[in-house]
Amino acid sequence: MKSGKYRLAGYFTVSRFTTTAEKKMPRPVLKDLMLGLIYPAVLGTVMYGGLQETIEPILVILTGGASTAPQDPHLYIKAALLAVTITFYLADYLYIVFTKTFGWLFFVFDVLFLITLYVTVSVIGLTVGSTRPPHYPTILGCFFVFMVLYFVWDTIEWWRSFETKERQWYPRMLIL
Repeated sequence: MKSGKYRLAGYFTVSRFTTTAEKKMPRPVLKDLMLGLIYPAVLGTVMYGGLQETIEPILVILTGGASTAPQDPHLYIKAALLAVTITFYLADYLYIVFTKTFGWLFFVFDVLFLITLYVTVSVIGLTVGSTRPPHYPTILGCFFVFMVLYFVWDTIEWWRSFETKERQWYPRMLIL
């Protein structure tokens, strides 16, 4: 430490020549927070809660058992929408894993993704006994937000990329 600066727990750098602390938030902390705590909690809750509400009535129908809940005519559509929604958000999880620099902007994007995840699952209408159809405009709006944010995310990653093969890959992804 010849520069006269001391690191405190990796978050602050304090110079012995000044009395102020320069706050530095390490980038891996945001990524670790999202991958290790926030995302597993939210996605796990949605997967287990949604799948339980969707699979239980389907199993009752397939086994010929009696159900106490009214039969939902939209059950299979809801199950398909839940599968598509979970696929979208599993892709987001992989984006976080493979993003090289996960800073505040991508953290905010992921918080927005998780909010739209809750909105999407809630308007699919997976509660037991609910026979209302999914609210398709809201679901499409959430998927649209998801795609726009990913277009921005990919564009930022494309500009940050210095590897030739990776730079050639992003325009193909952005066009798809």
